[in-house]
Amino acid sequence: MLLWVVVSLVLLCGSEASPGLSCKSGTNEDVDWFVLVKPPAGETYVYIDAKGKKDMTSSIRDGALVHTLSPMLRSVRNMPPSFGFLSYSDQPPGASANMKLFGHSKGLVLGDSSTQTSVWITHSTPQFPFRRDQNSFWPDSGAQQGQSFLCVSLPFSALSTVGKHLQNIRAYPFDYDLPAGFPKELIDASKWVHSDALLGEFQTLKTSGNTDLKLMAKPLGDEAEAGDLYVKLAKGLNTDLSAQTWGCQPGRDESYCDKDQQGKIKLQMLNVEEITDGKKTWSTKQDHSKWAVSTRPNTGWTCFGDVNRSISQYGRWGGAVCISGKDLNGFFKGFVKKPLPCRKRPAPCSSSEMFSQIHELAENLQEKLEL
Repeated sequence: MLLWVVVSLVLLCGSEASPGLSCKSGTNEDVDWFVLVKPPAGETYVYIDAKGKKDMTSSIRDGALVHTLSPMLRSVRNMPPSFGFLSYSDQPPGASANMKLFGHSKGLVLGDSSTQTSVWITHSTPQFPFRRDQNSFWPDSGAQQGQSFLCVSLPFSALSTVGKHLQNIRAYPFDYDLPAGFPKELIDASKWVHSDALLGEFQTLKTSGNTDLKLMAKPLGDEAEAGDLYVKLAKGLNTDLSAQTWGCQPGRDESYCDKDQQGKIKLQMLNVEEITDGKKTWSTKQDHSKWAVSTRPNTGWTCFGDVNRSISQYGRWGGAVCISGKDLNGFFKGFVKKPLPCRKRPAPCSSSEMFSQIHELAENLQEKLEL
């Protein structure tokens, strides 16, 4: 009888549910969200979560990303039946998405129906993840330019809203396995179902730790008023913004300033020209990350976008995830070294700067051919 009780206890303990999915810190601890900012010309990065900011001397190949993505960095045969994932990118490994059908966006979604948990990462890195393997998920090309990642931990039910957002931004799914029981909206997004609902309007979400999120998919247009994601964000959040996007995008637009009838600036969306992490400073021409930070007092929003601020991309699908938090907002205000004032055009890239951005040059050529 005693042996039977011991065996039963062992079986019960062995069958306990896994703790669930979550964004992970560099020490593999669960966190509600994190942000990674990687400067150009290297693989070290700045790590930020609710506990603060850290300068990481290790490679971005180690730490928070690999810990968070470990459930999907394996063969589908070795994944639990309740686990699913979706990787999307306009620049997947070895290919490019059709720009007429799909948006300019990059990210990953992980979910587990048994634990009712999920993770969503939005980022700026082409060819990521390069492979579903812990030793080769990071593309070698990712070291050259600055990049950014936002990871949020979500309840499983939030994947319905995430799926709608992916439909709105026309995300291109290049690698996925979504078992039965996942929200229909996410499964539809994996099947290239697209939607025009709520373009230019915010959808709201809360992370597992109750942090406020706002999602926006932008409409298309020829002018900044109609098709610029960051102008839409500034107006929707009712705040001035400073926005970092790739500085060598052809047709890069000047900073946007909305004035009243007397010529007084009501709202401004300023391009970032130089970025600093406190140790070094670099040009936005070397940085592929896409983010915007609210600059009016008591706003506290930091947004991570899909597209660049250029006239050619006003006609591209894409969106942004905005996260609320005074400390994170303060860190990103500190990253802004040099904003570009209104009525001042951004300096063009030199031929050597353009040549160093080979992946983006290929994308720009395809963009021109398909417009």
